[in-house]
Amino acid sequence: MAASAFAHFPFEDAYVTLRYADNLAEGRGYVFNPGEHVLGTSSPLWTLLLALSTWLGADPEVALTAASTASLVALAWLGGLALRKEDMPIASIAFATAVLFGFGRSHESWGMETPLFMALLFGVLALVRCRRIAGAGAVMGLAFLTRHEGALFALAFVPILGRHAAVRFGVSAAVVAAPWWIFAAATFGTLLPHALEAKAGDLGAWEYLCGAWALLPGDWVWSARALRVSGVEVAMRVAVLAFGSVGLWTLWKRRSPLLSLAVGAGLALLGLAIIGPAHGFRWHRWPFHLLLLALCLVGAEASSRGFTSRLRVIPVQASIAAFGLLLLPSTLHRYRSNIEATHEHRSRIEVYDEVIQRIRSAGLSGATLLTPEPGYLAYHTDNPVIDAAGLVSPEVSFGSDQRTPTILGELLQRRPGLIMARVPFHPQGYRVLLDTRFRGRLLVRADLWPDEPGAVAGR
Repeated sequence: MAASAFAHFPFEDAYVTLRYADNLAEGRGYVFNPGEHVLGTSSPLWTLLLALSTWLGADPEVALTAASTASLVALAWLGGLALRKEDMPIASIAFATAVLFGFGRSHESWGMETPLFMALLFGVLALVRCRRIAGAGAVMGLAFLTRHEGALFALAFVPILGRHAAVRFGVSAAVVAAPWWIFAAATFGTLLPHALEAKAGDLGAWEYLCGAWALLPGDWVWSARALRVSGVEVAMRVAVLAFGSVGLWTLWKRRSPLLSLAVGAGLALLGLAIIGPAHGFRWHRWPFHLLLLALCLVGAEASSRGFTSRLRVIPVQASIAAFGLLLLPSTLHRYRSNIEATHEHRSRIEVYDEVIQRIRSAGLSGATLLTPEPGYLAYHTDNPVIDAAGLVSPEVSFGSDQRTPTILGELLQRRPGLIMARVPFHPQGYRVLLDTRFRGRLLVRADLWPDEPGAVAGR
């Protein structure tokens, strides 16, 4: 259901990974623009999986949807299993249902690697419980290659493993990750993605954490505005604090390995706060919210143990599952409608579809394109790209939104053939090729588009 609902709504950033994967599958190397070795994606494993699917003949966007769906199902199953091992049967089915329902607005960032990352972490947890330490370390290495904050989750597991097991765990993880480290160091000269510096410095650590708490209701559910009006937002925060604390205490008393995942999520959130990206990148906080949900469900079931012990668990689980299945189609339809109505979708996908057609019809597919968003537009045009967001272009780095005017001036000196901008932006030496809805504007360098346009040559 999720695949059919969101197949046409992959997130903007997912197309950055898709372009890397497409170039890799076509033999052009691990590059965004052929010939430019910039580490612009933070998920080498996700890129390699998509590249392999494309190389085997799958349509890249179909492969992206299939991988996203499989990751979400795996996360629901492994996360539910983790709670079932805590003797929390109702919490387990509730967690799995919440994941499939798109808890944390996960469907809004469809196509991203985060569900696979979290599924791998729950896989590590399952292997640690079975004392398969070498296997757990290997899967942790895969998690690190999916998102680099996996290193923080690995640290969180060390205290419960013991010295000798921790060494085996670390060595196994390093063996899996080492080939990528060697390749990245040799190819890009760094192990850190270019996007890290591009998104850093917008907020201070305390400002980020306070904002994350204020945004929690909206990060969990779509209807944040309705929650504020009804006052449910306050009750929601109180419930999260209360049940989350009980869940944390319950896991602490049991010395549960699940506590390590919760600690890892907290470390990852602190890492984000130190980096200081804008709050709008809510998918960065999704792992933390997912583990916070698990804590709340553990706390809720532990608090009501006297009541739930008198219930027959299997009928309750079946009721939750049946209720979820009945609501799932309408819920996914509502999510899809919400995505279609967002400014991000309409000002990106709808506008960019117009721009893509205009570039192709004008014969400008070889012109270098300066764009603030190197995802959907760049993937579907195949133009060489100068990325004003600082994600994939060499020697382009924002550091903070405050540098935007400076960076823009520097980029214009490169004289790109095309510029994707906002009205009324119109630098000297460029003509307006297309004004779109939502104040989007495509500009072309005057020498590429004379008064009486003919064939366009060069870049």
